[in-house]
Amino acid sequence: MNPRLITVVAVLAALTTVAIYGHKFNGALSPDHSRWGEFGSFFGGVLGATFAFLTLMYLAKQVENQWKESKAARLESEMGQRERYIASCLGLLVPKLTEVDKALDAPLSELILRVYRDKQQRQAREFIEFLRVGLSARSAVMALWVNIASGLSFLAVHDRGRYLNQKTLVAVQVGYGLCSALDEIVQIATEINFERHFDR
Repeated sequence: MNPRLITVVAVLAALTTVAIYGHKFNGALSPDHSRWGEFGSFFGGVLGATFAFLTLMYLAKQVENQWKESKAARLESEMGQRERYIASCLGLLVPKLTEVDKALDAPLSELILRVYRDKQQRQAREFIEFLRVGLSARSAVMALWVNIASGLSFLAVHDRGRYLNQKTLVAVQVGYGLCSALDEIVQIATEINFERHFDR
């Protein structure tokens, strides 16, 4: 309940109580102490419960507002952590993509793009199998890409603008074509069903 509405209801309740008492008991001010005691008892009895209820409503509203602010602060903190995590994963991913894989004698990024462009070839299936059993840069690339995708998914749910900023950052640093290739190849190689953000 709105605090302003609570105040209005409290004032109206007080005025209504005084008006009813004045109407019922001829509204004249009495010099008798016992009459004032009766008035106080009537006023306190009728309005005490009303004011207690309105106070409870006001406190409930304050607690709700604090909870919403706390939830918003936690969400903001979580989104900031996800953005930093995406940046950290990108910092590790980009060098691994450009690193020459000795077993394949080419940069991993070129091989991923080659497989992505021609997924039906036997060589593509062999390369995906090679990614599955590979160690070092290959497994790190797959894990980093899954982590980046999960960070982007969290941002997409909670803040579309921040999601688009981070998606653009990833696309600029990695390259949109390679992002699309990573989405598909890593999903096939890991068999992890993560949300793909760079489908063409």
